[in-house]
Amino acid sequence: MVNDNTYYGERLKKLYANYDNIDPEEHRLLQVKINNMEINANEMKTELSNLREEVETKEKSYADTIADVENKLKDANESKGSIQKEIDVLKRTNTNLEDASNKLRTKLREMQTKINEMKAENTKLNETINKSNDLETLLFLEVFTSEEKIRVLDEVMAKLNMSQITKNFLHFLIQEKRIGLMPMIYKNVIVVDDHRKGFLRGSIEGSEDSIPADVKEKLKSYLFQKLGKAAILEYTKNEEVTAGYKVTVEDLQLDASIENQLEKFKESVLNS
Repeated sequence: MVNDNTYYGERLKKLYANYDNIDPEEHRLLQVKINNMEINANEMKTELSNLREEVETKEKSYADTIADVENKLKDANESKGSIQKEIDVLKRTNTNLEDASNKLRTKLREMQTKINEMKAENTKLNETINKSNDLETLLFLEVFTSEEKIRVLDEVMAKLNMSQITKNFLHFLIQEKRIGLMPMIYKNVIVVDDHRKGFLRGSIEGSEDSIPADVKEKLKSYLFQKLGKAAILEYTKNEEVTAGYKVTVEDLQLDASIENQLEKFKESVLNS
């Protein structure tokens, strides 16, 4: 027991001795350093806390942005699907329009073929009528009944191998007592078809048996400049024309005959 007291007494003296050896300035500086470290530790805690809040805020913002982008992608995919459906509808509509357009073009070609056939048939019929005074008298004079005209005309059309639509048309004209309009209708059909093809038909009258080719070409060139369309001109000898030419294209008439020039000269003398 005495030994233990002696041991602890000695130890306590050593501890006091060590305490007495501590430099007060060094202790103060050490305390200051400890205080500064505590301050820095608190600041770092605050900074860390602020940083954590900032990170949490950004994480939330990023999460919201990602959710927004995902929603937009979803909307875009839905819009894409809707747009694709509209595109498919438009494609089907376009296909239907193309089919309808092709059918219409086919129908127009068929109609044009029929018009050309009717035009050719009417040309043959007109030539036949012009060659036969008896047939012309039968059709255009009211001496004969509609039944008699139809019976004779059917025989003529059968020999000419004319289509049923042309037969029906001529039957209608005869029954309605409008057969006299046939030459005018034929002429108008020719004119409309010529206009569609981009040219005009006309005639040249002169006293000669034929017209020189260069003169005819000059007249065609003049008409093209004046009318803007090519002209198909047929020459006819007219004994009433002493010299020069008369050109008729639809409503346009060019009179370069000597008779016309003398008539104009006569008018200018009388009016002077």
